[in-house]
Amino acid sequence: MALELPKFGNKEKKAKEVSPKNDVMLKVMDFFDKNPIMKILVPVILFLILAGVIIFLIFGDGVLSGDNVPSDSDISANSNQVEVLPGGNLIKDKEVVELIDNDPLSEDVLASAKYKGYVKGSSGLKTALIQIGSAGDTLTLSKGEEIGSWELIEIASDYVVFKAGDVTKKINR
Repeated sequence: MALELPKFGNKEKKAKEVSPKNDVMLKVMDFFDKNPIMKILVPVILFLILAGVIIFLIFGDGVLSGDNVPSDSDISANSNQVEVLPGGNLIKDKEVVELIDNDPLSEDVLASAKYKGYVKGSSGLKTALIQIGSAGDTLTLSKGEEIGSWELIEIASDYVVFKAGDVTKKINR
């Protein structure tokens, strides 16, 4: 009586098994055999995607060219707000408040105004510090904001310009 040992690894069985990697490749090749137009279409689509990405990187938003400085038209009063001084833009001087209430277009509204300087935010927005009235109220105004009907239209390092209707008034530092 002979003792038989079990046989490990049947060579015939191994030949029939397909590894998962080869199985995927066989399915891909089968797909392209059944759809010959895809042999042309897939590389064309991949090329167009690659070309689009390259064009966006070169001409897109200016990140590569360093042209990310905002222009004055890109900056609005709400794009970068900072509270420079507590208390908001309240005018406590009763004379100035009466002038604004009676005649907001009067040049006397800005008669006591003094330009103290400006603060520039990270987006490039300038906020002017304007002292007005005998109470020394300091207003923080961005381009487009108003005192009465006087709209702030320009902020420079040594002056600001207000406009009401057709009249402009420059206040130096």
